[in-house]
Amino acid sequence: MRPDDLIERLVADAHPVRRLSSPLVRSAIWCGATVLFVGLFALGYGLRVDLPEKLGEPLFVNQMTAALLTGVAAAIAAFHLSLPDRPVWLAWLPVPPLVFWIGTLSTGCFLDWIDYGADGLAVGNSAMCFVLIAVSGTVPAGLLYAMLRRTRPFRPMMATVTGALAVASLAAAGLRLFHELDASLMVLVWQFGSVAAIVAAMSSFGSRLWPRVDPKALPLFSRST
Repeated sequence: MRPDDLIERLVADAHPVRRLSSPLVRSAIWCGATVLFVGLFALGYGLRVDLPEKLGEPLFVNQMTAALLTGVAAAIAAFHLSLPDRPVWLAWLPVPPLVFWIGTLSTGCFLDWIDYGADGLAVGNSAMCFVLIAVSGTVPAGLLYAMLRRTRPFRPMMATVTGALAVASLAAAGLRLFHELDASLMVLVWQFGSVAAIVAAMSSFGSRLWPRVDPKALPLFSRST
C-alpha cells in the first residue's frame, strides 16, 4: 500500500478524541474525590470521640499532614508516570513527604519511650488497621485505576507503586479520624505497616493490570529519561 493511500484510509476511519486534562488537574480531581469518600467513610464509621483534642496535638497533626502530602505527591507522580514523555525521576516525588511521615512516627516512638519507658513501646494488637485501610481505599483505588488506564501507562510498575501508595496513604490519614490508635509504635507497625503491605501486594502483580505496551513505541526522548 502506498503511503498516500494509507494516510487517506487512516483519515477516513479517524474518530474525534477528547484530549485528557493535565496530570495535575486529574490528580486534583482524584485527590478531591478520595478525600470526600474517605471523609464520608469516617463519618459513617463514627468519628473518634477525642478527635477535637487530638487535632490540638502537633504530633498528631504532623502525622496526618505527612500522610496526606504523601498521598497527594504519589498521585501526582502516578498520573505523570502514566505518560510516555515524563521523566522517571518523578517516581521519587512522594519520597520527601514519606520520609517526613516516617520521621514523625519515629519521633512519637521516642517521646513515648521517654514518657512511659518500655510500656510506651508496646506494639499491641490492631490488625484491623489493614482491613480498614483496604476497605476504605477500595473505591479510590478503582477510580484511580480507571483514570490511569485511559492513558495505557508505559511504566506499569511505577504507576502501580505510586498509585498504591497514594491510595493507601490517604486511606491511612482518614483512618486516624475514626480509629483510635495513639501509641506511635502501634501506628508505625500497624497503620504504616498496612500501607507498606498494600503497596507491596499491588506491586507484585501490578504489571498485569495494564494493557501491554511495546517499549519500542516509546518516544526516543522518554527512553533516555
